[in-house]
Amino acid sequence: MSTPTIYAELEQGSPEWLQARCGVVTASVIGQLITWAKPDPLGYECPRCGAEVNSSCLSVTRMTPTPLKTMHSERVAVAAEADSVLTLAMTDTARAAILRLAAERISAHVEDTFTTWDMQRGHDDEPKARDEYEQRNNVTVDEIGFMTREVDGVTIGYSPDGLVAEDGLIECKSRRQATQLAHWINGDQPSVPAENMAQLQTGLLVSRRDWIDYLGFAEGWPTLEIRVYPEAQWAAVIVAAAKYAETEIQRITTTYTERTAGLTPSERTPALEEIRF
Repeated sequence: MSTPTIYAELEQGSPEWLQARCGVVTASVIGQLITWAKPDPLGYECPRCGAEVNSSCLSVTRMTPTPLKTMHSERVAVAAEADSVLTLAMTDTARAAILRLAAERISAHVEDTFTTWDMQRGHDDEPKARDEYEQRNNVTVDEIGFMTREVDGVTIGYSPDGLVAEDGLIECKSRRQATQLAHWINGDQPSVPAENMAQLQTGLLVSRRDWIDYLGFAEGWPTLEIRVYPEAQWAAVIVAAAKYAETEIQRITTTYTERTAGLTPSERTPALEEIRF
């Protein structure tokens, strides 16, 4: 089993850090490629016609059973009542993320992005959350820039918010106060927001560490600290998502190369060549 490659000296947000991540399937990208969804009804036997798993439903009104183009409502109901499962997200957001990575690999260039107020607040709050965590837990958090690891033939990247001792990580998320309040009061007890779990589990997979502490931070509010451990079902779907992304990136790159053979790219002006945080 491979060990992670660590880029300890890279400063997160720097041009060098952005270039190291250029075209890499990272934890944040993985989060856009995975979703929770109800299982496919084809994964169940049909209680009405007895059709086997992954087989079409059969007509029950004819002398000779024949395959149907649709599924019986009873079979659909069985799947609807089942728990949601992790699966690949075939959405516009997922396709856009893959297209962006393909463009970065083709051009070896990371485009400038607009920094929103929420993004800037997150950048400012991260060291506050990290310092508070150190004091509260009497530990030292080491900062590094980036790490990658090859898992089952695909390279996945992760930028941790900090390493704790030899076996832990932290991931800080800055929240608006209404969002922080919702995280404290919703459900039977506070939990990691669903939209962040893919990133946490990817961090654990890439780093091969034993746990990661999620820190939901908002100034003036108690920090939500929850420890998360690796889960096999997450690891499996993360690797599947990374493999799917790689396959699509290769397909896109091949198509582009074939269709632009003999053409000369326009020159990139120096101002656009700079990668700014």
